[in-house]
Amino acid sequence: PLPPLRLGLLAGCAVLSVLLGVAVYRVLGEALGVRAGFPAFCLVVPLVWIVRMLPVSLNGLGVGEGAFVLLLGMFAVPEEQALA
Repeated sequence: PLPPLRLGLLAGCAVLSVLLGVAVYRVLGEALGVRAGFPAFCLVVPLVWIVRMLPVSLNGLGVGEGAFVLLLGMFAVPEEQALA
């Protein structure tokens, strides 16, 4: 087992990397006019990452985009903006 200090450092790096990934989607969404807050992206982006790992298509093509449209639609984002 990992010592507590090393485990904390590893968990901190993991959380930081996920938040940076979410921030990238948030900045791109803001540039495209998507009116969803940072907490919405914190919920949507990791779920889309999980959906893309499902073995239903070749390398997740189309699955992630559909998941973005569906999940951002729950936050009143129009389909055209969510797809972009």
